[in-house]
Amino acid sequence: MRRFDTLAKALMLAAGEACKPGETAASTGCTPASGEGGKKESAAKGKAPELPKGSVKTGDSGTAKVFRGTAKAADFGGGMSSIGDGRYFGLERGVAELFSKEGTVQDFSVPFESAVVIAGDADLKQIKRDVEETFDFDMGREGNLYVGFLTGDQAPLFSLWLRAKGHDAIIQDYKEGPGGRQLVQLNPPETILAKIQDPELKAKAAALLSGKLEPKTAPPIQQPNRPPAIKGVPEQVVRNVATAIQANDADTLAEFQRLATEHGLNGAAIIRELTEHPFTKAGPGPLNL
Repeated sequence: MRRFDTLAKALMLAAGEACKPGETAASTGCTPASGEGGKKESAAKGKAPELPKGSVKTGDSGTAKVFRGTAKAADFGGGMSSIGDGRYFGLERGVAELFSKEGTVQDFSVPFESAVVIAGDADLKQIKRDVEETFDFDMGREGNLYVGFLTGDQAPLFSLWLRAKGHDAIIQDYKEGPGGRQLVQLNPPETILAKIQDPELKAKAAALLSGKLEPKTAPPIQQPNRPPAIKGVPEQVVRNVATAIQANDADTLAEFQRLATEHGLNGAAIIRELTEHPFTKAGPGPLNL
């Protein structure tokens, strides 16, 4: 079957304090051991603004209006943490309501001195890879592939790495992240350290806190080579045209130009644009995956 047999159709279709009874370390609330999550939140309503998406950058300080209630069940969350060891608050009321008993959600004002902002899966994966680079401990290369909830020693290691970088809070600023949009007041370093179970990891973590071990950074995640968005042309067709350009397939390119003209598109201009685009110049590769 030829590459553009269906082109015409395609173009047309174009946790800080110890858990109280009923609370757990899920996204709504507490941490399951003793310790305080940084500065205390205030229940004074309306004195801090809500944080619109994208309004805070890594390293920023401020005070945020957040939401928190009583967890639905004592075993809610199964001991998992979404993004760290500390006290959890929803950045949106709906996030807290999802995990809380009906009618228990309240507004709080929570201060932070240096937040790390996780704006998408790529940010979350990068930090987990940085933690792996520092401690040589699996944060996703086996198992949850960097996007699942943290379990066991993962949460305290994740949190201590951020503490070592000078951060006292995590702002997960995208609703698709584990637990949704939320703010985490990180526990004090000594509280986090006490929760690490593996003796070798605990020794490395203590070295990190004392300055004997530097927090390492993994090489940036390579983003996939994406084709340009061309109005009126489905992405798969753009990929196929790029492949034809790479292969000097004159017959296929002529067929594309003919069909593009039938649908009111300038096929020759599209081919010229693709010929100069980095996606095509990258050469033969996983273009059609």
